[in-house]
Amino acid sequence: MKKKENNNLHVVQQEEDTAGKIVNEVITELHESDAEMQEMQEKIKRHRRNHRIRVTVIAAAIVLLVSVSYWYITYHTFTKTRIVQKYQEEQYHNSSYEVFADSVIKYSKDGISLLNKKGREKWNQSYQMATPVLVLREKTGVIADNGGNHMIVFQETGVKGEIQTNLPIEKIDVSEQGIVAAILKEELSPKVVCYDAEGNLLAEHKIAVSTSGYPVEVSISDDGKLLMVSYLKVENSQISTNVVYYNFGGKDSGVNNYEVFSKSYPNEIIPEGYFIGNETSVLVGSSSMMIFHGKDKPQPGETITVEKKIKSVFRHDKYIGMLLKNEGKEGYELRVYTIYGKQVFSENLTKEYSHVTMSGREILLYNNNQLCIYQLNGSKRFEGELAENISKITPVFGINKYLVMNANGMEEIQFVK
Repeated sequence: MKKKENNNLHVVQQEEDTAGKIVNEVITELHESDAEMQEMQEKIKRHRRNHRIRVTVIAAAIVLLVSVSYWYITYHTFTKTRIVQKYQEEQYHNSSYEVFADSVIKYSKDGISLLNKKGREKWNQSYQMATPVLVLREKTGVIADNGGNHMIVFQETGVKGEIQTNLPIEKIDVSEQGIVAAILKEELSPKVVCYDAEGNLLAEHKIAVSTSGYPVEVSISDDGKLLMVSYLKVENSQISTNVVYYNFGGKDSGVNNYEVFSKSYPNEIIPEGYFIGNETSVLVGSSSMMIFHGKDKPQPGETITVEKKIKSVFRHDKYIGMLLKNEGKEGYELRVYTIYGKQVFSENLTKEYSHVTMSGREILLYNNNQLCIYQLNGSKRFEGELAENISKITPVFGINKYLVMNANGMEEIQFVK
């Protein structure tokens, strides 16, 4: 028997759950958003990482550039110059120059003037001196007629006063206050005197050469209280130097003719000495330097002995320098010490230089138009020739810039490759 088909039966498809579909769509969108968010975060991380790398690379490049530039400027030896600016005047001929304060002193037999570093005159003072000798401190200076009787005390603002002596002038020094110490020449009875800037006599010491010796050097401290005199004595055909310190302003002043310390150096000639500030002084012999310390009663400190002849000495701030003549071979040695006797620089030189000065941490050597500059770190800053003979040279503001004084005036130069 055949089964009868039921034509009324059919498969009915259920409609999808609308809420579930929406949830799935939201989840899908959230997943897609998460993916986009992660991708965005990765992009941000990559950007930050790349930025940090770029910043690091740029910083490293800047440091490298600065380091290379510093090394080049500090340790490279320049051999050429260019003229930045000239300051020329006809009256520069037959004049000498010295750097003073932030200016330049120009002087000759006819007068003295103060110039700024562009050659403009600030003040001038005329005179007639056969042999003008100039001594400068940081803020005060004195110019005297060596062998004559006239002295002028000045500061950066102008002349402070003039001094007339009754005996010929042999040696001079000046304090920052303008007190002038001088040795006045007389064969058997010379004098050591002190004047204020207006020419008033403050102290006078008449010397008996037969007992004390002949004064060959005088120096005064910055504050004008301490005076050092070097006496050369010949007795029984033996030479000796007696160094005496006088105190005019301390607790022991007025006692024993103001003398507070003396020391004899047998078989030694000490023709040069100077104060550095108020508490340090240096004596220079033929092959040694003696350093003294003390404000009221100077006492011997360090002694620097060299096995070479001292050709010249120079000083700046807290440094003492010597140019030494090599024995048995050509050339010279340049040395620099601290005021406590520690050697901080030494260099052998093959050329001869007639002038050695120091400015900051630079040592400047020159002779005619030859110029050589060293730094205290041992590097040679410059070695070469300038167009004109050098009267004086000093650094000025700017990289590798210097002010040079010569017979034609002043010019600003710069070292170039």
